[in-house]
Amino acid sequence: MRKGFSIQLTAAVGVLTAFLCFSASAQSSANLYWIRYFNQLHFNTKWSWQNEFDERRSIQPDQQRQFIMHSYANFNLKSRTEFSAGMTGSWVTNLSNLTVPEVRTFQSITSRLATIDKFEINFRFRLEERFFITQILKGST
Repeated sequence: MRKGFSIQLTAAVGVLTAFLCFSASAQSSANLYWIRYFNQLHFNTKWSWQNEFDERRSIQPDQQRQFIMHSYANFNLKSRTEFSAGMTGSWVTNLSNLTVPEVRTFQSITSRLATIDKFEINFRFRLEERFFITQILKGST
């Protein structure tokens, strides 16, 4: 019984590896640079607000490829547990200069499990809802 399970698992891993190798060969590479701005406002020991702005640009030609904006509120329940809720906006431009906007709302719980010397081990559970903004083009079916 164990031998049959081992063979099935090996076959599944082999098929998955072949699929990943095939899909990786279909990707193209691009030279990008990122610019990021981050701020955090602390209202008191329990509440804070965070904002992040990311812009990803290609080098040659110099064009915007992605703009991402995160804005969310944090609530510290205890010294080890934090709740967050907010929204993310993303605008991705592909190589054909087609920009696809996307809006995500999210909620998360982060818990600090342990601190070892200067390292922290955290666990985060995050739930996201994705909304794509679509527009019906005239003349298309």
